[in-house]
Amino acid sequence: MNFALTSEQTATGTAVLALTGEVDLYTAPELKQELVRAIDAGARGVVVDMTDTTFIDSTTLGVLMAMHFMPGPAGQAIYFNSKAWILILPLAWLMLVDRGRPAVSPPWRAKGLAVGLASGLLISGIIVGAYMVLGEAWIDPDALRAVAERNGLTVAWKYLGLAAYLCLINSLLEEYVWRWFVFHHCAALLPRWPAVLASGLLFTLHHIFALGLQFDWRLTLLGSIGVCIGGIVWSWLYLKFDSVWPGWLSHLLVDIAIFAVGWHMIFAAA
Repeated sequence: MNFALTSEQTATGTAVLALTGEVDLYTAPELKQELVRAIDAGARGVVVDMTDTTFIDSTTLGVLMAMHFMPGPAGQAIYFNSKAWILILPLAWLMLVDRGRPAVSPPWRAKGLAVGLASGLLISGIIVGAYMVLGEAWIDPDALRAVAERNGLTVAWKYLGLAAYLCLINSLLEEYVWRWFVFHHCAALLPRWPAVLASGLLFTLHHIFALGLQFDWRLTLLGSIGVCIGGIVWSWLYLKFDSVWPGWLSHLLVDIAIFAVGWHMIFAAA
């Protein structure tokens, strides 16, 4: 059954969101967007009517816990944990389907770190240069600060804490999922370069939902193009060196550049 969402506001100021059909990984972002819109519009309360819902997955439960039932750190923790399946799946596949055993190669033994460093510096330079040239023509600082405020990131230590997590840990987890697992399986089905492009596009599709929930179409488009380029470069690094570490080093530097631009717009330019 197809997914549908309707929204209306009662005379008392309560927003009622009625869900129909299946709410899953692909439709949960729309639900989250409507919840955010209702809250930003000043609704006195939010009711999620699931009378006609036929299926909900863990991602949907995470959205509801984070945005409605348990706002704040507890709900956010549940939201992030509801996405843990994407991290567990590759390891489960290795052990149960491929009958392999987990192994970790130390980063200092990896080949291609210099290439990863160079690519990260190059992409970071392009990001910073594009920001200096385009600046507010493409990114509205007030809108970005509003997004940061809505997510509790106008406090410096919270912003830096999130940046540290995403740059150091999340980037490595993404290399593990999207290069070690997704690209590896794309390469088993496709020739080398189509596999690089396919894994880059899948990586982009995964991020479009998150970008679209928070930003307008311009920043979503710009971010999606950047994510796609990064995904292709990091897949190529994995193809060339058979290691996640060169891609992670490049990914790390790119994320640092993104958060540096964000810091300038939210704090320095305020």
